[in-house]
Amino acid sequence: MTMKRWYVGVLLLVVSLPAVGAAEELKASPAAAAAATTAPPAVEAPAKPEEPPAAMLAVVRGLYVEGRVGGGYMVKNAPFKPDPAFPLAGGSEGLGPGSLVHLAAGYDLTPFLAIEAVGGATLVSGTRTDKVRDLGVLFGGLGARGAIDVGDRLKVLVSAGVAYASAKNEVEKADKGVAAMGGVGVEYYVHVRHFSVGVELSVFAPVSPLRVFVGLAPQVKYTF
Repeated sequence: MTMKRWYVGVLLLVVSLPAVGAAEELKASPAAAAAATTAPPAVEAPAKPEEPPAAMLAVVRGLYVEGRVGGGYMVKNAPFKPDPAFPLAGGSEGLGPGSLVHLAAGYDLTPFLAIEAVGGATLVSGTRTDKVRDLGVLFGGLGARGAIDVGDRLKVLVSAGVAYASAKNEVEKADKGVAAMGGVGVEYYVHVRHFSVGVELSVFAPVSPLRVFVGLAPQVKYTF
């Protein structure tokens, strides 16, 4: 009976040794034990949105195409042409409000100077009631444009050029000859690569006979 108890005591001692070792480790490192029982589960920080590469936001210069659609007014009219059917008609031809469509293809020689080929059409309505004459003008020519920086993406534009114009009122023979053109405006390079937008106040003046049309138009440009 005594021998049996001795075997049982040895067996209990062997079984209890791992538990005693674990308890000793917890006593030696109370901070670790506390952390194991109280530390909350780790939470991953939300991923920051990726910023677009700098190249996607850069101002692009070089070969470009541009379009404008707007309106204006004929501030200087040509004299009214004599017409036997209207012997009392005189004064100016009486042109007034109109619309414009201008297209351009150019190249930036430097950040401050560009050359371009321009073309387009202007349609002006007559304001006289005794002899109505609407006028359509088609033109094509060459021009130059300067840019002045007022910000990283904002420019002030100044342009000038010459063109060959054909002005016709669908009744009389077309007036053909040289036309002068110019304008001032602003341009902003948006945060979409290759694109810029702006607005221009322009002057278009066929010189034979002399007419002066002042227009205002928004513009959109794409640079390759």
